[in-house]
Amino acid sequence: MNKEFSKQSKKKQSIERHERRDFLKKIGLMSGGTAMGLLGLFPLHACGNLGKGQNRILVPNMHGMTYWEMLMFSCLQGLMNRTQANVFLYYPEKSRESWYSRYPVDDERVFYNWYKKYDHLQFEEIDNPYGIFEKIHSNKSFQLNGCVIVDTEVPATANIGANYASIENLLPVTETILKNNKEYLTNLPVKRDLRGQFQGMSKLEIYEWAFEQQWPQANHSRVANLGTPQAGPAEQMPTNSFHTSNRARDFTVAEKGFFFDLASGGGEYELKDRIFQAMDPQGYVFGWHQGAGETNHIRHLSKHGQLALGSSTYAANFSFHSRVEVPGAVERFREKVVAGLRKEEVLEEKIYLTFILSDGNSLNFITRRGLGGQWQLPERGKIPFGWEILPLLAKEGPGILDYFQATATENDFFVASVSGIADFYPRAVPKDKLRGILQETGVYLEKTGLSSGVVMGPKGPTDDGRVELYHEILGDKINGIIEGYDRRSAKDQRLFYKEKESQHDMVWLPTSNPRGGKALDHWIQEIKELSQSRTRRPLFVPLHIPAHKLTITDMVKLLEELGDDFKAVSPDMFYRLFVSAHRNSVVVNPPESFPPEEMILKAGNTNILTPELQNFSRNPKNVNLGVTVTVIDSTLEIQIEELVRLEKEEKTELELKVEIPGKFKDKAGQLEYFMNGRSSMRIPVKFI
Repeated sequence: MNKEFSKQSKKKQSIERHERRDFLKKIGLMSGGTAMGLLGLFPLHACGNLGKGQNRILVPNMHGMTYWEMLMFSCLQGLMNRTQANVFLYYPEKSRESWYSRYPVDDERVFYNWYKKYDHLQFEEIDNPYGIFEKIHSNKSFQLNGCVIVDTEVPATANIGANYASIENLLPVTETILKNNKEYLTNLPVKRDLRGQFQGMSKLEIYEWAFEQQWPQANHSRVANLGTPQAGPAEQMPTNSFHTSNRARDFTVAEKGFFFDLASGGGEYELKDRIFQAMDPQGYVFGWHQGAGETNHIRHLSKHGQLALGSSTYAANFSFHSRVEVPGAVERFREKVVAGLRKEEVLEEKIYLTFILSDGNSLNFITRRGLGGQWQLPERGKIPFGWEILPLLAKEGPGILDYFQATATENDFFVASVSGIADFYPRAVPKDKLRGILQETGVYLEKTGLSSGVVMGPKGPTDDGRVELYHEILGDKINGIIEGYDRRSAKDQRLFYKEKESQHDMVWLPTSNPRGGKALDHWIQEIKELSQSRTRRPLFVPLHIPAHKLTITDMVKLLEELGDDFKAVSPDMFYRLFVSAHRNSVVVNPPESFPPEEMILKAGNTNILTPELQNFSRNPKNVNLGVTVTVIDSTLEIQIEELVRLEKEEKTELELKVEIPGKFKDKAGQLEYFMNGRSSMRIPVKFI
């Protein structure tokens, strides 16, 4: 057994009491220097009622459990937590992926320790998980009708057994588990036996059977795409593999949902498509992609207007997170978010950066060590920094939101993660379904106070009026949205002015992430080059930080390397400053790649330049566009000017003819755009 877990000395309990009092004081539940006691503020049913008058939560230690045992206990947890929070499964193992192994904290320790700070939640730790069966014989708060024996030689029966947990309240077990644990499971009747039933069937045939036989009884708004090992024997099955983990089963069982394991490609696409089609609108898709990649999986479910809870293969205990009562948690989170919006900043001739960490749409990432361990890093709080967070946690994890707001610094700012209430690609969602999703997103933005967001496309919903739909529905709640990851063009910058007093001016921007490499020195180099080529000031550079490659520690170093010309601000402040800088401006939009790739001009020929001008003003504008072409280490220079009139909020592409003398051939140079006499952009040139 895990020794650290089982040590509960009086000294430790005393320390925890002091920490709890400090916590109560911090969140405003201390009166006259004395803790009011959260138990008096919460209804008794907030905690598991697992005995005569005893309100407590059982915490089995899952250390050393096999694949099949984790399947059993996770499904049992879902059944026990179906109506109220009774069980929290503690997984002491550390995740094995390289990006998590950098942070030496147990996966579940952060939130388990957090919940222990609430006085109304009393926990009983159980070293031997099978001891939970001794605690529940007299418990009438949940229904357990018996067990279903899975076939260890056909691992897909793990999902079939989990479906029976959902729809018939049966506990999935193996023959070995029953034989070796008779003292705990004697009174558990065998209601179904899957051994031999699916021998010789393909995975696709098994899930066709499940869709026909089990789906009709399941909750059609909750599914989980969770992998199972493809072959036995049981002792070789992974217990902590990304795609085959059993940790995340409890939530879908508690919700009476449906399990399957299908890819969004190849021969499995059609059945998975029928499942998504049969779901209720805006259903939850737990788990993750299985074999055809993230993009195909999210695009597939988006086509049907369903919602992914990010990657959630390891997202343990959401039957607990979603049901434990933490009164005032969402309101406190909202107050924290809104307080950050009250700050003011004077617009300067700076290069403004805003940092938003990715993967806040992933329940794996959120719950494992608190945003993958990045929330625990000592550099947090040193710079303004945006943290993606799933708005749906207001419903499915209010205690998680309470943790983040209570431990946040003044430099921590929360951003609605992709692409709204949960994870989807707006470009792939039919517009009628997108409208409904955005309306529901608005409800959760109102609950949480979140006023900035990230959208994934994967190329961004910049066509067919989808951007306008975001503004129409969310314009009274959102200051700005960025298109996540490494977009390279600034041509899709949008500024929507408020049409009524209740609305915000809303900014829609592509990110300015460096191309290709993910190393910090690569980012520093490209951002410096970007600032040298785009000479307009102030300049706005939104950065979407890939959470599995870079950290807030890296961004602190990046700011130090870039120098005083650069300034980091919160995402919301970034958008407000962008509006101030662009409200009455016309800009030259950069080419598709920036820092700009070398432009080829033909010497001895007439060349056509096609700069794009964008008028952000609500009024027509006359501007003087200047172009200068120079040769490096030479006095040779070509200048042209053109007076251009743009109507309000017009974007137009010009055609400018430039004669390049033959003597420029085989030389290098530079093309520079000027707007009303001020430098706007420089592009390297090669003359051929």
